[in-house]
Amino acid sequence: MWDPGSQNAYAYAGNNPVTRADPSGMWAIAFNFNLTLGAGAISVFSFGIALDGHGTWAVTTGTGRGTPSLEDRTGMIGVGVSATGSAGFSPNAETVDDLAGPFRDEGASIGQGIVGGADHAFDSDTDVYSVNLGIAGRGTPVEFHAYDSDTWVAHN
Repeated sequence: MWDPGSQNAYAYAGNNPVTRADPSGMWAIAFNFNLTLGAGAISVFSFGIALDGHGTWAVTTGTGRGTPSLEDRTGMIGVGVSATGSAGFSPNAETVDDLAGPFRDEGASIGQGIVGGADHAFDSDTDVYSVNLGIAGRGTPVEFHAYDSDTWVAHN
């Protein structure tokens, strides 16, 4: 017979679902400024700050690029120039060092004038989910993108 008491659904939080504390400290957040240029090919430049569950903070900078390629599945479907701020969260980065690239980044944005979007950057060990909000020049109202990026981390 199945005993529901035998399942520890709160092991990740030290069996304390009230505070939801994760004693492993495996998380990191990042706040970035991004400049994106794209029309088939895409170029991205970013800089920001990051903080991990151990209280370590760092400055981050990054670049990304993708040329229209079905083989590599990179590039941009749409046309646009945007300057955005983003907030990202990684549920499996133990330290800010885990936010160092290279990464594969895939996402989309919508809007003209004011633009918003979402991205998922990943490698074999780390996922970073982010939302973006900012301003955009003339372009298509919706765009989808994928590119390879490098991120550098400088400690406090």
